[in-house]
Amino acid sequence: MYGFTLLSENEITARKPHTCDWCFTKIPVGEKYVKFVYIYDGFTRESFHPECYAAMNTTASISDSEERCTCKHKRGEVCNA
Repeated sequence: MYGFTLLSENEITARKPHTCDWCFTKIPVGEKYVKFVYIYDGFTRESFHPECYAAMNTTASISDSEERCTCKHKRGEVCNA
């Protein structure tokens, strides 16, 4: 198993459609989103609405688990599980 290595974390404007990796709704062309690229058991690239990225980070900071929450979330919703 590899350790976590952050490669980039940028808020950019979508040039093509994406799906948010937190709420699983569409990020349309022209909308701002957070592109999060890291290595953890391999190369990973994820896309988030800015408010979903904030919710994920808030959830991680209040959780004592090192694993990401796998609940279904609404856009921008902090997980309370």
